[in-house]
Amino acid sequence: MRKAAVLLVVTLVAAGCGAGGLSAGATELYLKSAGGFAEAHCLPGTDGWKYLCTVRRARRVYEVGVKVHGKRVQETTGLLPVGSALPGSAKAVAETFLARASAICSRRMTIVAGIPHPRNVYAAYRLMGAYVQAEREEAESLRRLDPPSDRAEGVRHLISASDRAVAAAEGYRAALLRRDRRGVARALAARAAAAADEAQVARELGLRCVAVSP
Repeated sequence: MRKAAVLLVVTLVAAGCGAGGLSAGATELYLKSAGGFAEAHCLPGTDGWKYLCTVRRARRVYEVGVKVHGKRVQETTGLLPVGSALPGSAKAVAETFLARASAICSRRMTIVAGIPHPRNVYAAYRLMGAYVQAEREEAESLRRLDPPSDRAEGVRHLISASDRAVAAAEGYRAALLRRDRRGVARALAARAAAAADEAQVARELGLRCVAVSP
């Protein structure tokens, strides 16, 4: 769908408002006049938005959040797809977090997916270094997020799993230098377990982590 144009915010007094402030009916008239909509129907809004209005332009239906100040329209959202979260709402905050966290884990997965299979011990040491860097970048990016309170614990678990994956990978590199086959095996098992934990926590958080093909 083409990017919807943002409604112009004006502070004209709408006709038909009652003593208690701008009514739903007056807001509907305002939207039809200022926005050029064929139809507008407003219901009480949430999260600081006085009204949530359904509007129609041609054959397309959208939703618009409206803030009022006294008897004036103070602010409107852009044209939102029906069912979208209103800006500033808990739902919008959650959706923003999920999008950012999903992008972070997808970047890590894309980098890891592009690491080739090592042909010798020297390549294995170097390539595991690339894996370590990808995991560290993910953990650092996750720490900079401000997750909703109901997902904060999950993010901490995800960071912990990433840190454990880094520790296991570093143990693998150290074991390679020592030519310690058992140490290598233990480190690979620990890394696989940490990676499985990462995937599990990401699913529980509702993240969409995908490796993007070049």
